[in-house]
Amino acid sequence: MYDHETGNGMIGSRVYEDGILVRDIAVPDRRLLITHPLVFYPIKLWLDDERNPEDPITQQKFGSNGDEIWVKTVEEAKKYILQGKVVSISFDHDLGTELTGYDLAKWIEERAFDKSLKLIPIMRVHSQNVIGAKNILTSISKCYEYWTNN
Repeated sequence: MYDHETGNGMIGSRVYEDGILVRDIAVPDRRLLITHPLVFYPIKLWLDDERNPEDPITQQKFGSNGDEIWVKTVEEAKKYILQGKVVSISFDHDLGTELTGYDLAKWIEERAFDKSLKLIPIMRVHSQNVIGAKNILTSISKCYEYWTNN
């Protein structure tokens, strides 16, 4: 829900245990909050065109927490990354578009190399595409190498 008076929004989160809904929680929707520019809201990205990170099955099978921002395209992910507040990214490879999760990983790698992007502490892969996942992991390794050695 969105509060037009304050400019703030709330989204519902559901807590499941063993596939059973235990409680609903209303939490601020970081995409709608209007805040002071010095306030830091860490962003966790879930890059996937099909799997919703809030879905309990996705959480169980692919390791999402449900608190990630679901981005479906490389371009959408780049917009968040350029804000400098992303603390984690979980990559899918095949996104149903020309660009893949590997393209985003290479883009991050280039910026890690030239020091134009700060460290993203957690990057992981949840893709079922074995070759694509391997390529993303190789690129992620190079990112951390550049960030730690430069």
